[in-house]
Amino acid sequence: MLIKIFLLLAVCLVAAGLMKSRVSDRNIALRRVAIALLSIIAVFFILWPELASQIAHLVGVGRGTDLLFYLVTVGFLASLVTAAKRRAILDRKITMLARELALMQATRPDEPDVTSKEPQA
Repeated sequence: MLIKIFLLLAVCLVAAGLMKSRVSDRNIALRRVAIALLSIIAVFFILWPELASQIAHLVGVGRGTDLLFYLVTVGFLASLVTAAKRRAILDRKITMLARELALMQATRPDEPDVTSKEPQA
């Protein structure tokens, strides 16, 4: 039962993260801490695989493999959130750059086009 509460909470947090539109230094720091923590957990589970089964039984999951699958699923969803945020930021930057470039290259109707290679009469 405990694992269901954790997983539901994790999925809700990931969904809330998708709705939040900006990336801050705090979010980057939390991501780094999460990666470090998951790496340490992975090392422990690799060195002592029976530990995964023991923890799984403590939180109400039948097997350690299932627990790892649930954790990987939450991690995957979190990476989707991160990728979606990065893409949104890049899309905004590309749009702003395209607008600036268009304004820089725009000419007034009464000015000659200096970009064309045909001689003016």
